[in-house]
Amino acid sequence: MNKLYFIVFASLFAIICSKQNLYGQIQQTYPASPYIFIGNDTIISLGDSINLSASFFATNETSSYNVTPIIYSPPVPFSVGIQLGAIDDMWSSVLDLSFNFCFYNTYYHDVILSANGILSFDTSSAEGYSDWSFSNSLPSQSLQKNAVFGTYVDLDASQSGALLYYTAGTGTSRIFVYNVNGVALFSCNTPCTQQIILYETTNVIEVYLQDKPSCSTWNSGNSLIGIQDSLGLTGISPPGRNTGDWIANNEAWRFTPNGNKTYSINWYDTIGTLIDTGASIIVMPFDTTSYIGEMIIYNCNDTVHLYDTITVYPITNVNINKHNSYKVSIFPNPTSSIFYIEGINIETIEIRDIKGRLIQQKIPNAEKTSINLTGQAKGIYLIKIIGKENVVIKKIIFTP
Repeated sequence: MNKLYFIVFASLFAIICSKQNLYGQIQQTYPASPYIFIGNDTIISLGDSINLSASFFATNETSSYNVTPIIYSPPVPFSVGIQLGAIDDMWSSVLDLSFNFCFYNTYYHDVILSANGILSFDTSSAEGYSDWSFSNSLPSQSLQKNAVFGTYVDLDASQSGALLYYTAGTGTSRIFVYNVNGVALFSCNTPCTQQIILYETTNVIEVYLQDKPSCSTWNSGNSLIGIQDSLGLTGISPPGRNTGDWIANNEAWRFTPNGNKTYSINWYDTIGTLIDTGASIIVMPFDTTSYIGEMIIYNCNDTVHLYDTITVYPITNVNINKHNSYKVSIFPNPTSSIFYIEGINIETIEIRDIKGRLIQQKIPNAEKTSINLTGQAKGIYLIKIIGKENVVIKKIIFTP
């Protein structure tokens, strides 16, 4: 390996590693929080293209949902929050989420919490009676409308445990948490520990069950996990977790909006010029270049912008380094249409745009070759001239 090449490579590698330690490990605040990550800074050989790909949490309209099991790993403790008090069969006062949450295509900023494990966006029942007796399955107009059930079961916080709530996080990645921590099931007095989480921006809902025992001697042991809309006509429940007598331990479910897509991905250079759109792009930078990935989320009535940056370091490898002694002429440069490449022992000529896309490829049959860029977009193009033993990388400015 060429010594200069090794020194440059080692120096850039050290810079990239230090950046990864600072930025590369932190992608999401919580499991279903919004994010975009387009990769750690990287080194490529001059003349090579690189595929830049964005990873992100996909968002969708809340017109409908799917429910899936997730790994049981509660992102926050069950024991944290503001206590509702030792209430039984009551709704809380109106509580501020501190962010807007979209549920079945309607925005909400406030909720009420039932002492029996329900979160509702219908605040008309605030500080009123919360029914403990139920037997219908979701969806049902006889059950609480506009609600998250997680788990709905007759609880008695006056006997043991605590009902807790709070908002955590910052910016567009906040969560609202409703904790039921060791609260007794009414009549049986066995403790129940569970958690409901609402995610800002993604509008995801998660339910975590550490311990949900059975109390079959009271209200037939009926328990319920699920969500339903403001009319009680549309709802969804995990398999085996609709109204009935069941037991759960170390279990978790995620309700994810699955309506139409509500996001787009854009790619920019550092001066704000749009390069391309979509989840991935191919680029071929001539010099050290930073790229910005943008995720735009259209969230009910809000628009959220998320960004990440990656820097690509093209370096000259040993073969390309030999081009200093390889005489190639390119003229005129800039050009408005046709330009010429002159040199000996040229085997292949490639013309690529700034995205790395191959525009033209020629195999010369003489020392002087003409290239016509008419019809291409104004800008900088890369010329890769491949000889028998050497590779030359040049730039041409096209100004039609």
